[in-house]
Amino acid sequence: MASVALHGNADDQKKSRDSGAPVNGASAGADGFALGHRAALAATLSLLLLTLLAAGLLFFLFRPQAAVELPFEDNRAEETMSIPVTPFDPADFPLQLHAGIKLLPPFEAVSSTRLAGNGRPAIDLAYVEGLTRDAVCRVAQGRRLPCGLMGRAWLQNFLHGLEVYCEPRFIAGERPDYQCFAGGEDLARRQVRAGFARPSGYGFELYAAALQEAMTAEAGAWNGGWRVDP
Repeated sequence: MASVALHGNADDQKKSRDSGAPVNGASAGADGFALGHRAALAATLSLLLLTLLAAGLLFFLFRPQAAVELPFEDNRAEETMSIPVTPFDPADFPLQLHAGIKLLPPFEAVSSTRLAGNGRPAIDLAYVEGLTRDAVCRVAQGRRLPCGLMGRAWLQNFLHGLEVYCEPRFIAGERPDYQCFAGGEDLARRQVRAGFARPSGYGFELYAAALQEAMTAEAGAWNGGWRVDP
């Protein structure tokens, strides 16, 4: 009877192998492998979730902060300054305003830098000093020239048939000097270039080139180095 039972068990095992049905040991191994795989997958998902949570926390902590605009209070309006104010008194300013003038023929050259026209009082050319009416200049070889008369004639002859327009240059005093123009020329510059006037004050800047030209050419009174007997 024992022999038959053993043979039966062997047959059963052979059938089981032939039919492909798992024996008890193989089934247990497969179940263990599947359980381990699920555990590893769960651990991976948990780690990924923790990583995402950590990244979100870091972004929240270190995200760029929007600029906060603080209220600005301008208190300058509340500050008061004490500035002394002195009433305007025209007497403190001796300058007088004068309009430009037009001179018409007949002209009279009173000196090399003084001019009268159409019955008006004589005016002085601004920024220059000239020769007096009867000035005499000592020139080379001890000669003497009537440079005052020559300066008047140079100015008078140039103005023939022209109109003269003069702008006042405000100088302290009752009467201003004038910068006068005729025939497209500044009369003071023309007299300096001819050697019958010298710059003064601001004229040294205005008429520097004309002065250099006259001195180089020894024109007019510069023929004797501007040695003038009034």
